[in-house]
Formats: sequence, C-alpha cells, structure tokens
Amino acid sequence: MSVGFVGRLSPEKGLSNFLRALALITAEFPQLEAYVVGTGELLPNVLDFARSFGLKNRLHIPGNVGQDSLPGLYARMKVLVIPSYTEGLPNVMLEAMACGTLVLATRVGAIPDVIEHRMNGFLLDDNSPESIAGGVRAILGMPTEELDQVARRAEATVRQTFGLLASVDRYRRIVREIL
Repeated sequence: MSVGFVGRLSPEKGLSNFLRALALITAEFPQLEAYVVGTGELLPNVLDFARSFGLKNRLHIPGNVGQDSLPGLYARMKVLVIPSYTEGLPNVMLEAMACGTLVLATRVGAIPDVIEHRMNGFLLDDNSPESIAGGVRAILGMPTEELDQVARRAEATVRQTFGLLASVDRYRRIVREIL
C-alpha cells in the first residue's frame, strides 16, 4: 500500500506537512510506501527527510515525470494527498480520481466543490501533519469495499463533470448564450 504527493515541490503545496505526517505513521504501517512526484525548490528537503527518517527504501522520488507515466504512478498509490495551503482546481486531483486513486485533500480553492467527503474522496480539516496522518490512518483502516465505492464514485464524478462530453455541452451552452 502506498500514499503519494504529485506536484510542484514548493512551500505553498504543503509538502513539508505531508512528509511530517509520514514520519508520524510509518511505524504503524511498516508496509507503507510513499511517492513524492515532481521537482522544485524543496527537493533537497525531501531527500534529507528520506535519509533522516530511514525511509530511503520506502520513499520513492522519481522527479518530474511525463503525462504518459502519471496513470501508472496513480495506480500504485492507494491515496493521493493534496495538503496545499492554496489551490485553484488541481489537475492532479482530477487525474488521480479518473484513475481510481483515492484523494485526501485540504478544503481550499475548488477542491470542496468537487470532493464530497467520504463519497468521492476525503477532505482534511486542515493541512497540519497530525490532520494528514489522521486522514491517512482513517482511509487505510476502512473496509476495502467502502474504499472501492469511493473510488468508483470519484471516477464517475470526473467523467460526468469534466469529461469530453460534459465539456462540449458546457461550451455549447456558453456559445449559445453569447450568440
């Protein structure tokens, strides 16, 4: 089982809180692996963290990956964590949901407009390490059948709201209003 972060490795993304949350839960979940995907100014901190907490073999840091490789990475993750301080509508959230990966995210930007807690994803009360660790613990402790239902509803949300046909319909309505 694994959890992950995908995005720019910068302070506003809450990556440091995600790493500190990992430190809080790794002893409880000896099989847990983690991914940090992306590049940015915090990459040295991520590498230092992996060495300091003895997670070198459990924390995978593939760097920046191409769009064609992301679905495979999402498939390896049980949970994508988005611990951002600020967001718009994160593409990584929609991509993960479309791949059937569970999303645990802060209530910022348009995230709570898309994710309905425990229905098609999971929302954090805040992005503190303790809150993130508690969210991951809760998800990993849920029955597989329940998590599978959340993942299926997440996929349906993306398809129905952000899929090609839904987008074409939205543009069609906009064009009709203009004309």
